[in-house]
Amino acid sequence: MLRLAEELLYFALRDDPGRLVSVPDRHLRCALAGCVLMDLALEDRIDSDPERLVVVDATPVGDDLLDPSLALIAAHRGTRDAGYWVERLAAPEIARGVSEGVIARLIERGVLEQDDGGLLSVTSRVSRARRYP
Repeated sequence: MLRLAEELLYFALRDDPGRLVSVPDRHLRCALAGCVLMDLALEDRIDSDPERLVVVDATPVGDDLLDPSLALIAAHRGTRDAGYWVERLAAPEIARGVSEGVIARLIERGVLEQDDGGLLSVTSRVSRARRYP
């Protein structure tokens, strides 16, 4: 099963090898942060309402895309809303780690391939089937 961040980057990849859809970098980082928060919620680690996001269970999920964000949220004193955490997790140094992890996973799973120049493309197996594993 793919994480939401993996699905987001897969669908953001254009047919031109190595190119993502044209959106501002900050928007993509915020979308990835939102995906991480949604996956943490689906794993019953966090919960939120309009005023606050709380850690329900700080136990690591065992997923290197989610666990660093969970640890960051769990270590924070006080309460913040989901918007705060989207902004915090969208910081370039955090979002870069998430996007690099997502790309590595998609390559490992045979969804994407990377050429010697670093360009990403959908594998022929996926493009022929029009579905990803």
